[in-house]
Amino acid sequence: MGKSLDAQHSNNNDETLLSTLSTKQLSASQSPIGCYWLQKSLPSGRYIANKSSSAGYTFSNGTPDDDDFIVICPEAYALPENLLKEIASLSDTLPELNCYLISLVKNALPQGLQNSSALFQKLHEQGLWQHDLFAVVLRAAQLREFSKETTLQDVMLMGLLNTQSVWVVQQSVNESPMNAQTGLKHPVSYQQFISDYERLTRLTQFIPEKNHFREIYLRHALTQLMRGECSQQRQLSANVQHAIDYFGDKMKAKNYWENLMLKQPVIFFTLMKLRRKLQPQYQF
Repeated sequence: MGKSLDAQHSNNNDETLLSTLSTKQLSASQSPIGCYWLQKSLPSGRYIANKSSSAGYTFSNGTPDDDDFIVICPEAYALPENLLKEIASLSDTLPELNCYLISLVKNALPQGLQNSSALFQKLHEQGLWQHDLFAVVLRAAQLREFSKETTLQDVMLMGLLNTQSVWVVQQSVNESPMNAQTGLKHPVSYQQFISDYERLTRLTQFIPEKNHFREIYLRHALTQLMRGECSQQRQLSANVQHAIDYFGDKMKAKNYWENLMLKQPVIFFTLMKLRRKLQPQYQF
C-alpha cells in the first residue's frame, strides 16, 4: 500500500476541497427510515420492538439505556418475529457484539461474523451501500446526531466505525439475488460522491483506521464516477476530472487500467469511449 491519504494531505485540505468543488448545499439522497427500540420481555427473554414516536430518536415509553439495541431500517420494513428471536439469541451468546447488519437481499452477503472494514469494502464493491437494502441493529450508545435527516448509511457508519466486528443476518425480502456486477456498475452522481465523502470524513476524523475507510470509499466511488461519465457524457466533465486528479494522485493503483484512470483520466475516458463505440455492450 502507498502512503496514506492523510500523509499526503491534511483533513483541512479535504474540507477545503469539499467546499470549493461545489457551491451548492449538498445532501444525500435518502428514503424514509424506521427506528425501533428492542426491549426484552421478562421472563421469556424475547425482544419486543417499540417504534419511535417521531421522526427522530424518541420513544413514548421511556429512554433506552446505552446498552440497549436500536434497529434502524427502511420505513416499509416490518421486523419479523424470527428476526427478533435471532437477535435475542445472538446477544445472549455473544454479548460483546455491538452491531448487526440485516441483509434484505437474498445471498447478497454471507451470514455470520464479519470484520467491520472488510464488510464496508464488500458493501461498496457489491453496490449495496447506496441502496437501502439492509437494516442496522446497534447499541443506543453508538447512535450520535440521530435526526429525521439521518440515513441508513449514516447509521451503518456509526456501527462499523465503532466496532471491530459485525454479525450479518440474512433476512431477505427480495427473492431475486442482486447481481454483484450490476450493483458494481451502478453510477454515482458527482454531488452524491461529494456528499458521501464529506459524511465519511466527518465521521472518521477521530478513529485510527480513518485512512483505510476513506481509501476503500474513494477507490470504488472514483471508478463509479468515471463509469457514469463514460456512459452519459461526450467528454470528461471538469468536476469529475478535478476529483480524480486530486484524490487519484494520492492512491496506489491495483492494476494497469486503474493506474491509467487515476493518473491520466482524460486518456482513460477517451479509450473507454472508443471501446464502447466499437463494442456498445462493453462495460469496464
